[in-house]
Amino acid sequence: KASFTVNQYASSHQSWIAIELDGEEDGMTRDLFGFDLKPGTTFERAKQIAQFMNENLEEFTFINMTPDSDRR
Repeated sequence: KASFTVNQYASSHQSWIAIELDGEEDGMTRDLFGFDLKPGTTFERAKQIAQFMNENLEEFTFINMTPDSDRR
């Protein structure tokens, strides 16, 4: 299951929403994914957006489109 949390860039204090993945599955990336919000989005509004996402989105799907060099 994915959850969405609000963060802020240290330099600009601009809010962004991170996708945090619960648990680990074989082959799942450990990269951090997120959404930059429009400039001027307040932290409170960012929390509302993240809450909406948490209530309405169930899973995060990542498909690696890079060819596997070991499959020859």
